[in-house]
Amino acid sequence: MENGRLYDKSPSLLVARITFEYYYQYVLEENADLKRALKFMETLQREFPELFSKEPENFFAHYRTLFVQDLRLTVESPEPVKGSTEDKLFGISKVDRYYEEERYQELKKKPSQGSCGHPGTCPAQHLPETNHRRHSWIE
Repeated sequence: MENGRLYDKSPSLLVARITFEYYYQYVLEENADLKRALKFMETLQREFPELFSKEPENFFAHYRTLFVQDLRLTVESPEPVKGSTEDKLFGISKVDRYYEEERYQELKKKPSQGSCGHPGTCPAQHLPETNHRRHSWIE
């Protein structure tokens, strides 16, 4: 458990911590604006550096730092290539199996085969042909 005495000395630090928790929970919502959340969390990181730490020994502050870094990577990452395995996984993850079973089964079907015989875009295009055809993990 985090040391609460840190917040006794500075009410503004307590409000900053509560604000961080709000945005931490907010990013888990389905239609969350991740860029907005990242903007607020980075502002908190600049204005209240004592809430964050790069030292692993300071567990809670370090965890907050890592969370902001991971959120930044998520926001800045490019969209997956259409038809790629990553695109397919994102599609499946957004379907509620209980209410949309038919759509879920449709997404699980094999995509059209690429020129190498593998489904969709083969991630191993750069490999020699002998290794290229042996990717059973794709299927």
